[in-house]
Amino acid sequence: MPPSPPSPSSPSTHGRRCCCLLTALVAGLTAIATPASGQVINEDFKILASDAAIADWFGFSIAIDNGIVAVGAGGNDDNGIESGSAYLFEASTGVQIAKLLPNDGAVNADFGRSIAISNGIVAVGAPGDDANGINSGSAYLFDASIGTQIAKLLSSDGVAGDNFGFSISISNGIVAVGAVSANNIHGNGSGSAYLFDASTGVQISKLLPNDGASRDSFGWSIAISNGIVAVGARADDDNGLDSGSAYLFSIDGAQTAKLLPSDGAARDQFGFSIAIANGVVAVGSIGDDDNGPSSGSAYLFEASSGLQFAKLIPSDGAENDLFGSSIGISNGTVVIGAKQADVTGADSGSAYLFDTSAGVHNQITRAAQLNS
Repeated sequence: MPPSPPSPSSPSTHGRRCCCLLTALVAGLTAIATPASGQVINEDFKILASDAAIADWFGFSIAIDNGIVAVGAGGNDDNGIESGSAYLFEASTGVQIAKLLPNDGAVNADFGRSIAISNGIVAVGAPGDDANGINSGSAYLFDASIGTQIAKLLSSDGVAGDNFGFSISISNGIVAVGAVSANNIHGNGSGSAYLFDASTGVQISKLLPNDGASRDSFGWSIAISNGIVAVGARADDDNGLDSGSAYLFSIDGAQTAKLLPSDGAARDQFGFSIAIANGVVAVGSIGDDDNGPSSGSAYLFEASSGLQFAKLIPSDGAENDLFGSSIGISNGTVVIGAKQADVTGADSGSAYLFDTSAGVHNQITRAAQLNS
Protein backbone atom coordinates (compact mmCIF):
# COMPACT_ATOMS: atom_id res chain seq x y z
CA MET A 1 0.00 0.00 0.00
CA PRO A 2 1.32 3.53 -0.72
CA PRO A 3 2.32 5.66 2.26
CA SER A 4 0.08 8.40 3.62
CA PRO A 5 0.47 11.98 2.38
CA PRO A 6 3.55 13.69 3.82
CA SER A 7 3.89 16.46 6.33
CA PRO A 8 6.67 18.97 5.58
CA SER A 9 9.07 16.80 7.58
CA SER A 10 8.20 13.30 6.42
CA PRO A 11 9.22 11.92 3.01
CA SER A 12 6.70 10.17 0.78
CA THR A 13 6.23 9.60 -2.91
CA HIS A 14 2.48 9.10 -3.23
CA GLY A 15 -0.61 10.99 -2.09
CA ARG A 16 -1.42 14.64 -2.43
CA ARG A 17 1.20 17.04 -1.19
CA CYS A 18 0.36 20.39 0.34
CA CYS A 19 2.83 22.56 -1.47
CA CYS A 20 3.53 24.51 -4.62
CA LEU A 21 7.28 24.80 -4.83
CA LEU A 22 8.04 27.38 -7.49
CA THR A 23 4.92 28.01 -9.57
CA ALA A 24 6.09 31.56 -10.27
CA LEU A 25 9.75 30.81 -11.01
CA VAL A 26 9.66 32.69 -14.29
CA ALA A 27 8.63 35.82 -12.40
CA GLY A 28 11.44 35.24 -9.93
CA LEU A 29 13.99 34.97 -12.71
CA THR A 30 12.71 38.23 -14.20
CA ALA A 31 13.21 39.85 -10.81
CA ILE A 32 16.82 38.64 -10.70
CA ALA A 33 17.53 40.74 -13.77
CA THR A 34 15.81 43.89 -12.46
CA PRO A 35 15.82 43.97 -8.66
CA ALA A 36 14.42 46.88 -6.70
CA SER A 37 14.03 47.10 -2.95
CA GLY A 38 10.47 46.42 -1.82
CA GLN A 39 9.22 45.90 -5.36
CA VAL A 40 6.69 43.17 -6.13
CA ILE A 41 7.11 41.93 -9.69
CA ASN A 42 4.25 40.17 -11.44
CA GLU A 43 4.69 37.33 -13.90
CA ASP A 44 5.37 37.70 -17.61
CA PHE A 45 3.39 34.54 -18.31
CA LYS A 46 1.25 32.08 -16.45
CA ILE A 47 2.15 28.59 -17.59
CA LEU A 48 -0.53 25.92 -17.76
CA ALA A 49 -0.48 22.41 -19.18
CA SER A 50 -2.50 22.00 -22.38
CA ASP A 51 -4.39 19.08 -20.82
CA ALA A 52 -4.47 20.19 -17.18
CA ALA A 53 -6.77 18.23 -14.89
CA ILE A 54 -7.83 18.11 -11.26
CA ALA A 55 -5.09 17.10 -8.80
CA ASP A 56 -2.33 16.87 -11.44
CA TRP A 57 0.03 18.84 -9.14
CA PHE A 58 1.45 20.68 -12.12
CA GLY A 59 4.30 22.84 -10.80
CA PHE A 60 5.31 20.57 -7.93
CA SER A 61 8.82 20.56 -9.45
CA ILE A 62 10.31 23.04 -11.89
CA ALA A 63 13.59 23.85 -13.61
CA ILE A 64 14.87 26.18 -16.33
CA ASP A 65 17.86 26.17 -18.67
CA ASN A 66 18.72 27.83 -21.99
CA GLY A 67 15.23 29.23 -22.52
CA ILE A 68 13.32 26.03 -21.72
CA VAL A 69 11.16 25.58 -18.63
CA ALA A 70 10.56 22.02 -17.39
CA VAL A 71 7.59 21.40 -15.08
CA GLY A 72 6.64 18.23 -13.21
CA ALA A 73 3.06 17.09 -12.62
CA GLY A 74 3.38 14.04 -10.40
CA GLY A 75 -0.36 13.64 -9.96
CA ASN A 76 -1.16 13.34 -13.68
CA ASP A 77 -3.12 10.17 -14.49
CA ASP A 78 -2.22 9.44 -18.13
CA ASN A 79 -0.65 6.10 -17.19
CA GLY A 80 -2.87 5.46 -14.18
CA ILE A 81 -3.55 7.20 -10.88
CA GLU A 82 -0.61 9.45 -9.91
CA SER A 83 1.54 7.99 -12.65
CA GLY A 84 2.78 11.50 -13.37
CA SER A 85 3.98 13.55 -16.31
CA ALA A 86 6.16 16.53 -17.16
CA TYR A 87 5.99 19.41 -19.62
CA LEU A 88 8.39 21.65 -21.52
CA PHE A 89 7.72 25.32 -22.34
CA GLU A 90 9.50 28.14 -24.11
CA ALA A 91 10.55 30.61 -21.42
CA SER A 92 10.27 33.58 -23.81
CA THR A 93 6.65 32.93 -24.78
CA GLY A 94 5.20 30.45 -22.29
CA VAL A 95 4.20 28.19 -25.18
CA GLN A 96 4.18 24.44 -24.48
CA ILE A 97 6.80 22.53 -26.47
CA ALA A 98 6.22 18.96 -25.35
CA LYS A 99 4.62 16.67 -22.81
CA LEU A 100 6.94 14.07 -21.31
CA LEU A 101 5.71 10.60 -20.40
CA PRO A 102 7.92 7.58 -19.63
CA ASN A 103 7.68 4.61 -21.97
CA ASP A 104 6.70 2.38 -19.06
CA GLY A 105 4.69 4.74 -16.87
CA ALA A 106 2.60 3.11 -14.17
CA VAL A 107 0.14 3.78 -11.37
CA ASN A 108 1.63 5.69 -8.41
CA ALA A 109 5.03 6.10 -10.10
CA ASP A 110 5.01 9.82 -9.21
CA PHE A 111 6.92 10.67 -12.38
CA GLY A 112 7.64 14.41 -12.12
CA ARG A 113 8.22 14.50 -8.34
CA SER A 114 11.64 15.95 -9.18
CA ILE A 115 12.94 17.53 -12.38
CA ALA A 116 16.11 19.11 -13.76
CA ILE A 117 17.32 20.34 -17.14
CA SER A 118 20.76 21.11 -18.55
CA ASN A 119 22.21 21.42 -22.05
CA GLY A 120 19.21 19.93 -23.81
CA ILE A 121 18.64 16.99 -21.48
CA VAL A 122 15.71 16.77 -19.06
CA ALA A 123 16.02 14.50 -16.02
CA VAL A 124 12.81 13.44 -14.26
CA GLY A 125 12.48 11.47 -11.04
CA ALA A 126 9.79 8.82 -10.45
CA PRO A 127 10.34 7.72 -6.84
CA GLY A 128 7.21 5.59 -6.76
CA ASP A 129 8.22 3.44 -9.73
CA ASP A 130 8.37 -0.29 -8.93
CA ALA A 131 11.15 -1.42 -11.31
CA ASN A 132 13.22 -2.85 -8.43
CA GLY A 133 10.31 -3.46 -6.07
CA ILE A 134 7.47 -1.36 -4.66
CA ASN A 135 8.53 2.31 -4.40
CA SER A 136 12.09 1.44 -5.41
CA GLY A 137 12.03 4.40 -7.78
CA SER A 138 13.62 5.36 -11.06
CA ALA A 139 14.58 8.36 -13.17
CA TYR A 140 14.35 9.16 -16.85
CA LEU A 141 16.27 11.26 -19.36
CA PHE A 142 14.60 13.06 -22.27
CA ASP A 143 15.76 15.08 -25.25
CA ALA A 144 14.52 18.60 -24.50
CA SER A 145 14.30 19.58 -28.16
CA ILE A 146 11.81 16.88 -29.18
CA GLY A 147 10.61 15.38 -25.89
CA THR A 148 11.65 11.78 -26.61
CA GLN A 149 12.94 9.45 -23.89
CA ILE A 150 16.69 8.79 -24.01
CA ALA A 151 17.25 6.49 -21.05
CA LYS A 152 15.79 5.09 -17.85
CA LEU A 153 18.06 5.26 -14.80
CA LEU A 154 18.05 2.63 -12.07
CA SER A 155 20.47 2.30 -9.18
CA SER A 156 22.75 -0.74 -9.30
CA ASP A 157 21.52 -1.94 -5.90
CA GLY A 158 17.96 -0.65 -5.86
CA VAL A 159 15.33 -2.41 -3.76
CA ALA A 160 11.76 -1.82 -2.62
CA GLY A 161 11.23 1.35 -0.61
CA ASP A 162 14.35 3.23 -1.76
CA ASN A 163 12.42 6.14 -3.35
CA PHE A 164 15.22 6.58 -5.87
CA GLY A 165 14.38 9.74 -7.84
CA PHE A 166 13.00 11.69 -4.88
CA SER A 167 15.55 14.39 -5.77
CA ILE A 168 17.44 14.99 -9.02
CA SER A 169 19.95 17.36 -10.60
CA ILE A 170 22.00 17.50 -13.80
CA SER A 171 25.11 19.43 -14.82
CA ASN A 172 27.81 19.01 -17.46
CA GLY A 173 26.56 15.61 -18.53
CA ILE A 174 26.31 14.15 -15.03
CA VAL A 175 22.97 13.28 -13.40
CA ALA A 176 22.73 13.15 -9.60
CA VAL A 177 19.81 11.23 -8.07
CA GLY A 178 18.76 10.92 -4.44
CA ALA A 179 17.28 7.74 -2.95
CA VAL A 180 16.04 9.26 0.29
CA SER A 181 14.68 6.12 1.94
CA ALA A 182 17.39 3.66 0.94
CA ASN A 183 18.75 1.23 3.51
CA ASN A 184 22.53 0.75 3.53
CA ILE A 185 25.50 0.24 5.84
CA HIS A 186 24.40 3.25 7.89
CA GLY A 187 20.97 1.84 8.73
CA ASN A 188 17.37 1.80 7.59
CA GLY A 189 16.26 4.96 5.80
CA SER A 190 19.70 6.53 6.02
CA GLY A 191 19.52 7.35 2.30
CA SER A 192 21.85 7.16 -0.68
CA ALA A 193 22.66 9.10 -3.83
CA TYR A 194 23.95 8.10 -7.24
CA LEU A 195 25.71 9.67 -10.20
CA PHE A 196 25.10 8.71 -13.84
CA ASP A 197 26.58 9.57 -17.22
CA ALA A 198 23.79 11.46 -18.97
CA SER A 199 24.98 10.39 -22.44
CA THR A 200 24.88 6.66 -21.69
CA GLY A 201 22.71 6.25 -18.59
CA VAL A 202 25.53 4.28 -16.96
CA GLN A 203 26.00 4.64 -13.18
CA ILE A 204 29.29 6.33 -12.29
CA SER A 205 29.33 6.18 -8.52
CA LYS A 206 27.27 5.79 -5.36
CA LEU A 207 27.41 8.48 -2.70
CA LEU A 208 27.23 7.71 1.01
CA PRO A 209 28.15 10.07 3.86
CA ASN A 210 31.04 9.04 6.09
CA ASP A 211 28.87 9.32 9.21
CA GLY A 212 25.41 8.47 7.96
CA ALA A 213 22.84 7.06 10.38
CA SER A 214 19.41 5.46 10.35
CA ARG A 215 16.58 7.78 9.21
CA ASP A 216 18.91 10.64 8.22
CA SER A 217 17.08 11.08 4.88
CA PHE A 218 20.34 11.64 3.02
CA GLY A 219 19.30 12.46 -0.54
CA TRP A 220 16.21 14.46 0.42
CA SER A 221 17.71 17.25 -1.69
CA ILE A 222 20.52 17.16 -4.24
CA ALA A 223 22.38 19.54 -6.55
CA ILE A 224 25.42 19.32 -8.83
CA SER A 225 27.63 21.96 -10.43
CA ASN A 226 31.13 21.89 -11.93
CA GLY A 227 32.00 18.50 -10.53
CA ILE A 228 30.74 19.15 -7.00
CA VAL A 229 27.70 17.31 -5.68
CA ALA A 230 25.76 18.74 -2.73
CA VAL A 231 23.37 16.44 -0.85
CA GLY A 232 20.97 17.36 1.94
CA ALA A 233 20.20 15.09 4.91
CA ARG A 234 17.40 17.01 6.59
CA ALA A 235 16.94 14.46 9.44
CA ASP A 236 20.58 14.15 10.55
CA ASP A 237 20.92 14.62 14.32
CA ASP A 238 24.32 16.31 14.80
CA ASN A 239 22.75 19.40 16.39
CA GLY A 240 19.76 17.59 17.87
CA LEU A 241 16.89 15.49 16.54
CA ASP A 242 16.22 16.30 12.85
CA SER A 243 18.59 19.26 12.98
CA GLY A 244 19.88 18.29 9.53
CA SER A 245 23.12 18.49 7.60
CA ALA A 246 24.50 18.57 4.07
CA TYR A 247 27.47 16.98 2.35
CA LEU A 248 29.75 17.74 -0.57
CA PHE A 249 31.20 15.08 -2.86
CA SER A 250 33.42 14.82 -5.89
CA ILE A 251 32.26 12.98 -9.02
CA ASP A 252 34.18 9.84 -8.00
CA GLY A 253 32.02 9.56 -4.87
CA ALA A 254 34.51 10.84 -2.32
CA GLN A 255 33.13 13.08 0.44
CA THR A 256 34.93 16.43 0.55
CA ALA A 257 33.03 18.25 3.30
CA LYS A 258 30.13 18.09 5.73
CA LEU A 259 28.10 21.28 6.11
CA LEU A 260 26.53 22.24 9.43
CA PRO A 261 25.05 25.65 10.30
CA SER A 262 26.80 27.65 13.00
CA ASP A 263 23.58 27.84 15.05
CA GLY A 264 21.90 24.54 14.19
CA ALA A 265 19.28 23.15 16.57
CA ALA A 266 16.85 20.27 16.90
CA ARG A 267 14.14 20.09 14.19
CA ASP A 268 15.72 22.79 12.02
CA GLN A 269 15.72 20.38 9.04
CA PHE A 270 18.81 22.01 7.57
CA GLY A 271 19.25 20.40 4.15
CA PHE A 272 15.55 20.39 3.25
CA SER A 273 16.55 22.21 0.06
CA ILE A 274 19.94 22.71 -1.57
CA ALA A 275 21.53 24.44 -4.55
CA ILE A 276 25.05 25.06 -5.81
CA ALA A 277 26.57 27.42 -8.38
CA ASN A 278 29.87 29.20 -8.94
CA GLY A 279 31.47 27.75 -5.83
CA VAL A 280 28.65 28.67 -3.44
CA VAL A 281 26.32 26.19 -1.75
CA ALA A 282 22.91 27.43 -0.56
CA VAL A 283 21.02 25.31 1.99
CA GLY A 284 17.46 25.73 3.26
CA SER A 285 16.52 25.11 6.90
CA ILE A 286 12.71 25.23 7.16
CA GLY A 287 12.48 24.50 10.90
CA ASP A 288 14.79 27.28 12.09
CA ASP A 289 13.10 29.54 14.65
CA ASP A 290 14.76 32.96 14.27
CA ASN A 291 11.46 34.60 13.30
CA GLY A 292 9.29 32.20 15.29
CA PRO A 293 8.78 28.42 15.28
CA SER A 294 9.40 26.96 11.81
CA SER A 295 9.85 30.40 10.30
CA GLY A 296 12.90 29.06 8.46
CA SER A 297 16.23 30.33 7.22
CA ALA A 298 18.96 29.55 4.71
CA TYR A 299 22.75 29.45 4.77
CA LEU A 300 25.57 30.01 2.30
CA PHE A 301 28.82 28.04 2.26
CA GLU A 302 32.02 28.08 0.23
CA ALA A 303 32.04 24.88 -1.79
CA SER A 304 35.83 24.73 -1.78
CA SER A 305 36.23 24.85 1.99
CA GLY A 306 32.80 24.02 3.40
CA LEU A 307 32.90 27.22 5.48
CA GLN A 308 29.68 29.12 6.21
CA PHE A 309 29.81 32.78 5.22
CA ALA A 310 26.20 33.98 5.47
CA LYS A 311 22.80 33.26 6.96
CA LEU A 312 19.72 34.44 5.07
CA ILE A 313 16.54 35.51 6.86
CA PRO A 314 13.60 37.44 5.33
CA SER A 315 12.79 40.84 6.80
CA ASP A 316 9.13 39.87 7.34
CA GLY A 317 9.58 36.23 8.33
CA ALA A 318 7.00 34.73 10.68
CA GLU A 319 6.04 31.54 12.46
CA ASN A 320 5.40 28.54 10.18
CA ASP A 321 6.50 30.30 6.98
CA LEU A 322 8.85 27.38 6.14
CA PHE A 323 11.28 29.79 4.50
CA GLY A 324 13.85 27.58 2.81
CA SER A 325 11.37 25.02 1.46
CA SER A 326 12.92 25.57 -1.97
CA ILE A 327 16.13 27.28 -3.03
CA GLY A 328 18.08 28.26 -6.13
CA ILE A 329 21.25 30.21 -6.85
CA SER A 330 22.69 31.84 -9.97
CA ASN A 331 25.26 34.59 -10.56
CA GLY A 332 25.35 35.73 -6.94
CA THR A 333 21.59 35.86 -6.49
CA VAL A 334 19.74 33.39 -4.28
CA VAL A 335 15.99 32.79 -4.64
CA ILE A 336 14.25 31.13 -1.69
CA GLY A 337 10.70 29.87 -1.31
CA ALA A 338 8.60 30.21 1.84
CA LYS A 339 5.67 28.04 0.89
CA GLN A 340 3.52 28.77 3.95
CA ALA A 341 4.04 32.52 4.27
CA ASP A 342 0.74 34.36 4.78
CA VAL A 343 1.35 37.53 2.74
CA THR A 344 -1.76 37.21 0.56
CA GLY A 345 -3.70 34.80 2.75
CA ALA A 346 -3.11 31.73 4.89
CA ASP A 347 -0.23 29.66 3.46
CA SER A 348 -0.33 31.68 0.22
CA GLY A 349 3.47 31.58 0.09
CA SER A 350 6.25 33.92 -0.97
CA ALA A 351 9.62 33.83 -2.66
CA TYR A 352 12.56 36.08 -1.88
CA LEU A 353 15.69 37.21 -3.66
CA PHE A 354 18.99 37.92 -1.92
CA ASP A 355 22.06 39.62 -3.35
CA THR A 356 25.02 37.59 -2.11
CA SER A 357 27.72 39.00 -4.39
CA ALA A 358 29.28 40.95 -1.51
CA GLY A 359 29.18 37.95 0.83
CA VAL A 360 26.37 39.44 2.92
CA HIS A 361 22.69 38.58 3.16
CA ASN A 362 21.13 41.70 1.65
CA GLN A 363 17.51 41.07 0.73
CA ILE A 364 16.70 42.92 -2.48
CA THR A 365 13.09 42.02 -3.22
CA ARG A 366 10.31 39.54 -2.73
CA ALA A 367 10.28 38.00 -6.18
CA ALA A 368 6.73 36.73 -6.40
CA GLN A 369 3.80 35.53 -4.44
CA LEU A 370 3.27 31.79 -4.77
CA ASN A 371 -0.39 30.87 -4.64
CA SER A 372 -1.22 27.74 -2.66
